[in-house]
Amino acid sequence: MTAVPPELVGDGVHRVADGLVNWYVVEEDGRLALFDVGWPRSWPTIEGALAALGRSPGDVEAIVLTHAHPDHMGAAERARKATGAPVWVHREENPRLRGESKEASPVKLVPALVPQLRRGRRCASSSRPRRGASCFRPGSGTR
Repeated sequence: MTAVPPELVGDGVHRVADGLVNWYVVEEDGRLALFDVGWPRSWPTIEGALAALGRSPGDVEAIVLTHAHPDHMGAAERARKATGAPVWVHREENPRLRGESKEASPVKLVPALVPQLRRGRRCASSSRPRRGASCFRPGSGTR
């Protein structure tokens, strides 16, 4: 189950903090979609977030991936099987999503992630972000 309840950040848009990544549950006219479903270990968090919203996996009608990095697509197959919902991804990301691209290895992403993680730590520990950078703060979404 999710340790942190989903945060309403916009009309029908719920942000779920999942370790170092965020993913979203979007609700419109009673219909649900998941956007970027986190790491492979994220499925229990997805179930917990849905339960916190009074919903279940069977209520999800679509899974949308903005891009095929492991922290966005990791739980996609498990979510697809559990929900029966289609997974939508840009056609250029299909090879990565299916593991057919050499760029699919999460190990290649680590060097690029380290500076971002450091920047995030500075944002979390400082009231002022680095010059030229802005930091997301919980509750700072538009309503």
